[in-house]
Amino acid sequence: MGVVARRLATDPVTPANPYWAAHATTFEDPDGFRVVLVPERWEPGEVARDHRDDRG
Repeated sequence: MGVVARRLATDPVTPANPYWAAHATTFEDPDGFRVVLVPERWEPGEVARDHRDDRG
């Protein structure tokens, strides 16, 4: 993920959701949209995990 982040040539921004501050890196694209890079491997066919359970 670090290689991809360096290629973006921009600094990370604070995400709107604090969950992503702990589990990912957020960038803002030229149009102002937030892009979240998550350092987890996803395999086609996997069911996405419900992260709402991580809130405690």
